[in-house]
Amino acid sequence: MSPMVSGLIGFLSRPSSKNIPEGAATSCYVAVRPELAGITGQYFDNCTVVEPSRPARDEALSERLWEVSEQLTGLR
Repeated sequence: MSPMVSGLIGFLSRPSSKNIPEGAATSCYVAVRPELAGITGQYFDNCTVVEPSRPARDEALSERLWEVSEQLTGLR
């Protein structure tokens, strides 16, 4: 990728990107909050439980991703 294209992508993604502390905030929040100790299988975004996107809930797509991942990693 050329430096110009790389720079343009970086510039365009800046409004939606997070710095390191912002990016780690939700993981840290979920890891240390005692009231979340028994919660499993949930998707968190900005320290809030949210419903995953439609593709993330698609069982057939999930199975296909697993199969392709096994093939690409040599586990199959």
